[in-house]
Amino acid sequence: MADLVGDGRDSRVGAAPNGQAANYRGAGARPAGEGADKAAPGPGGAADSRPGANGRAAENAREAGQLEGEVRVQVLTTPAKEAALIADHLRRAHLTHGVPWSRMAVIVRSVPLSLAPLRRALLAAGVPVRQPPADVPLARRRGAVWMLLALRAVTAGDPTSVRHPRPIAFTADDALDLLAGPLGGADQISLRRLRRGIRRSVLELGYPDRVRDGDTEIDAGEHAETAADEQNSSETHRDGGATDGRRSAAGARPRDGAVSGESVGTVREVEFDPDPDAARFADLDRSSAEILRDLLVGVGNRAILERLTEVESAPLRRVLKAMGRARKVRRDGGGLEDVMWGVWTASTLEKRWVGQSERGGAVGMQADRDLDAVVGLFEAAASYVDRLPRATIEGFVEYLEQQEIPQDNAPVTDPGEAVTICSAHAAAGREWDTVAVAAVQEGIWPNLRPRGTLLGVEDLVDLLAGVGGSGEKVSRAAPLLAEERRLLLVACSRARRSLLVTAVESVTGDQDLVPSRFLAELDADAADGQPGRIPPPVDPGRALAMHALIAELRSAACDPETAPERRMRAARQLARLARAGVRGAHPDDWYGTAELSSSDSLWDTEDGAISLSPSTVDQLKTCPLRWALERHGGGDGENPHALKGNLVHTLVQALAGQVSEDQVKQALVKAWKKVDPSARDGENWHSRAELRRTETMVDTFLAWLRNTRDELTAIGVEVPVDCVLPARGPGEQPVRISGRVDRVERDPLGRFVIVDVKTGKTPISKQAAEEHAQLATYQVAAAEGALGEGEPGGARLVYVAKPSTKEGATQRMQPPLDAEGIDTWRGVIHDAADASKGPSYLAMRNDGCRHCKVAGSCPVQDTGRQVTD
Repeated sequence: MADLVGDGRDSRVGAAPNGQAANYRGAGARPAGEGADKAAPGPGGAADSRPGANGRAAENAREAGQLEGEVRVQVLTTPAKEAALIADHLRRAHLTHGVPWSRMAVIVRSVPLSLAPLRRALLAAGVPVRQPPADVPLARRRGAVWMLLALRAVTAGDPTSVRHPRPIAFTADDALDLLAGPLGGADQISLRRLRRGIRRSVLELGYPDRVRDGDTEIDAGEHAETAADEQNSSETHRDGGATDGRRSAAGARPRDGAVSGESVGTVREVEFDPDPDAARFADLDRSSAEILRDLLVGVGNRAILERLTEVESAPLRRVLKAMGRARKVRRDGGGLEDVMWGVWTASTLEKRWVGQSERGGAVGMQADRDLDAVVGLFEAAASYVDRLPRATIEGFVEYLEQQEIPQDNAPVTDPGEAVTICSAHAAAGREWDTVAVAAVQEGIWPNLRPRGTLLGVEDLVDLLAGVGGSGEKVSRAAPLLAEERRLLLVACSRARRSLLVTAVESVTGDQDLVPSRFLAELDADAADGQPGRIPPPVDPGRALAMHALIAELRSAACDPETAPERRMRAARQLARLARAGVRGAHPDDWYGTAELSSSDSLWDTEDGAISLSPSTVDQLKTCPLRWALERHGGGDGENPHALKGNLVHTLVQALAGQVSEDQVKQALVKAWKKVDPSARDGENWHSRAELRRTETMVDTFLAWLRNTRDELTAIGVEVPVDCVLPARGPGEQPVRISGRVDRVERDPLGRFVIVDVKTGKTPISKQAAEEHAQLATYQVAAAEGALGEGEPGGARLVYVAKPSTKEGATQRMQPPLDAEGIDTWRGVIHDAADASKGPSYLAMRNDGCRHCKVAGSCPVQDTGRQVTD
């Protein structure tokens, strides 16, 4: 520095040691006055090297009334309350004091840890936030991904694209992504509905005479593929159409080949002779995603589309409309930009996203990002075409998808008035009127994690500064702590008028949250030379936001323990807001206050007998609400274990006939590739292990079959059960029991023994088996003559996944029901029929609650309890 000054007569050097926090390239916080003696000779020197020498100017300005500042240090109990307090602080500064949004900032120590939750809280409170530059390549941004997928679909169906050196592939997964993206607009329910409609249409085209309600005859492999493809349909009962997920994969219909009086479902391979109609069977062995892929690229069977309902096909038709426009432009000789413009105009996304952007909020910010991505995509296309006049769509898509680093383009959308969220290092050299320093937590601020450089520059700096001798190890904790303290002071000094410093103190989350030790140093009430204190946690109170005001007024107006005068005042204020058109102020907008949409029962007394399956009786006895919700679409249906269980039941049926063990296992291996798609490449170790486990189940059943022939004699498999229990009295309905039994055997006394094959790994207790409603219902049906002449001789649950050295497979027994037991269970069955009527259903806590799929709608569970309860 002295050499640079040279012989200059008037040279001044300034430094702010307390604001130095990065130690970049050996920079330190040593006072600049240390080098004054090396300056050029003359009367000059170190004018002042004391920290805060110019602080008097600020004090004089404050005394003159030019500055009115405040410093608040707040500790909250949760990160959500911390974010809400910061949002309220900024809103009050804007609405009360007129501070522009652009003159506010939120400063944090770690942007990756704090940016996302703070951004969500500020946007939810109506605080505009400045968007950061894109940190991902253009091809991975939501607003551009769908366009690139559409371009890939256009080129994949063009015969001329195969001459490209590297043709673009458009896979089945790409088709699903395009349908679920902004262009198709399909949510999970819509996409599932579409895929089920595709599968139904394929079956109707391939087997028009075999697709009948309740009697779909599809072979084991075909049914397994259909179920694996959908993974979402209601689990079909073997015993009457309820949902216990154990229906035979063979369709539960007797086939030819049964012997010894048994009704056996056989496993056979379907082979089609080459004929002119063979093409209509081509889609039967393909997943719905592959069929959708063909339709989108323009090579699929349009007859499938015509068989879909309007609701089912809506997402697909939206995408096909854009694809049709793009293909027409390309056939007419249009280039890359013309094809992209055709897709964009046909998508009608511009109107939607512009409207969302104008409304603001979180949705508006996402719309801004999407629009920026689209504009960036068109700019990238224009630049690509300028560089390569003969550019192709394939080359452009490949060029973008291979980018790993985002392009250095400024955001297209003007941020306007918005709050800045940045790190303490990024805030250096800048200032705002209102600043909130957030997440001042121990472990985050200060961050005492050791850090250094590859060449050990910090050691060289210490050596030159005389800190430690050569080869001596110097503690890094104290310098790091001092650096972190200076960094916090830098962040706090960015505020001109208002400063808010926040932290969280909580021991109830995933980890303990402790306020930083630095908060005590910000205590303005601490005496000189005495340590300060960290303030206790506080409640942030009601935010200065309309939704918070309405919530407080609603709480006061609806609370019966509130004073009548206060309730009346709250009601009057709500009425004023409602007349002004404020959303949420009118009781019609309140959740939980609307009348029930319907109070009708599921069935009327004029409908005749109530039809129940034995498994439905079991479900209604366990939890009527769960039965009602799952029966009417509450279950997600994605249960691969139930699908594999269906396959095991099919093979068990086959073993009861003339099909040999080797043939059954060959059929298992063939069907497994359709049941478990991951098995198709042959490299998935988990799939191989599951296949071996399934083969073991077959062996276990064979062992049980051999070990029980001395006491049991087979009558049939998948035996239908159908009987009617008369009404108990006036005003009640008869109950029809309908279903299918896995196996019916006879004991040495000639009594019927019900056998239900289970594929679960954990058998129920012996007491639970004695009270098993499904088995008891089968015994009641047997007593009513549903199985022919004879008395019930008990029932058994056979767990083929749990081998037993004595019996071959683990069994759970239910003793034969006597006359009194049959009467008791008749009453249980009638009670279950009454419980199925509705419109109210009882929620009952039981062991199945741990894996209930509809717990989110159950008032017994915390996750399902209504907010109005």
